[in-house]
Amino acid sequence: MESKLHSMQYGDREAGSAAFYGASITSSELLMPDGHSLEKVGVTPAVLAQPSAADLAAGRDPVLAQAVRLAGGRADPAVLAKAFPAIWVPYSNN
Repeated sequence: MESKLHSMQYGDREAGSAAFYGASITSSELLMPDGHSLEKVGVTPAVLAQPSAADLAAGRDPVLAQAVRLAGGRADPAVLAKAFPAIWVPYSNN
């Protein structure tokens, strides 16, 4: 399903008496050829693909490489990992 968030407020922001709220309105739904929705069901992959800890530490993306192979292409897992680099943001609870 696809939805859009509508942010709203009640009251006067400048006076400090505003209450902020929102509503998520569903705008579309994907139905499979059999007429069923994926909502609350999910998808079971036909091919299980998971990177190992060693792949992640070495900067390889064997999962994307496997997808490229299944589509008929050839790609180096180390090169593919650079296409979508992981950006780690430090956690702060401040």
